[in-house]
Amino acid sequence: MANDRYHVYIKDRAIPHNTACRDWVCGSCGGRLVTRWFEEAPHWRTLCFHDSNHEADSFVHQGTWAYLEARRMMDGIKAREIFKHLPPEVQAAIEAA
Repeated sequence: MANDRYHVYIKDRAIPHNTACRDWVCGSCGGRLVTRWFEEAPHWRTLCFHDSNHEADSFVHQGTWAYLEARRMMDGIKAREIFKHLPPEVQAAIEAA
C-alpha cells in the first residue's frame, strides 16, 4: 500500500487521508474508504472498507466513479437493445449458455 503518516498515494498523487475518505471511493468495488491505524508501521493507512486488499491505485474520485457507473449502465442498455433484435434462436442459445 502506498501510505505514509499523512497521505495515501493514489496514482502518484499525495492525497491526505481525510480527503481520500471523504472524496474518493474504491474503483474495484465502489466501497467507501476508511483510515485505520497500524501498529507495525506505525502510521495510518487508507483502505477500502469492503476489501483491504484492493490497491490504492484502484481508488477513484467520486465524480469519476459516477461517470464510470453511467458508462456501465449505458453499455448494459446497448447490450439489451442489441439482444432484443437478434433472431429468436440466437437469443435462446445465449440464454442457455
